[in-house]
Amino acid sequence: MEQHPILLKTFLNEWLHEYKKGSVRKNTLDLHEVNIRNHLLPHFKDIRLSEVKPVMYQKFLNNIFSVSL
Repeated sequence: MEQHPILLKTFLNEWLHEYKKGSVRKNTLDLHEVNIRNHLLPHFKDIRLSEVKPVMYQKFLNNIFSVSL
């Protein structure tokens, strides 16, 4: 079976609505949605899920941490 590249934003949307919705409280779901929309998507833009590397995610976390100080 051939797999087509999936965008990170598509994956996160599916993860949120297929896996989290109904398994977490509404406030938690809303918080996940806000964090995805306001932090993850602006940082990673239109990147494919397969292109996300650990060093990229670590830089994202470092940036979030430095902003919160």
